[in-house]
Amino acid sequence: MADASHSNHEHAHTSTFGYLMVFLALMVGTALTVWISFMNLGKLGNALAALAIACCKASLVLYFFMHVRESARIIGVIAFGSFLWLSILFIFTLGDYLSRSDKWIPKAQAFDPADIRRLELDEKWRQYQHDLRFSKQDEAPAAHGAEAPAAAH
Repeated sequence: MADASHSNHEHAHTSTFGYLMVFLALMVGTALTVWISFMNLGKLGNALAALAIACCKASLVLYFFMHVRESARIIGVIAFGSFLWLSILFIFTLGDYLSRSDKWIPKAQAFDPADIRRLELDEKWRQYQHDLRFSKQDEAPAAHGAEAPAAAH
């Protein structure tokens, strides 16, 4: 009787070869993400490409490693609905980002390396003067004829 009820719920299980193929696809997706990161695809092109690759990879993990493939149909519907809701949130967030103006963002000024070196040298010079001033203050009583403290015997 237990065998009959078990046979009704029999699902296709993923083989070891299938898991290795999914792993290979995930590694290709990771390499593709790294490759895309070095390309200049515009203001949002890199982010959208990375999100698309990440969604594909997440779908593979969800479908195979989280066993949505082997679960009841309602689990797949819930997983699909979750991804749909997440994509709606991303669309609204990107719409808000794209509607903003760049005129309120201050532009960064490029520094000349010579200016940076001068600033470093100025800071070193100020530190040297500070150290020199305090070392002179420590020596000042002995220089004005004040008695040095007697050494303990």
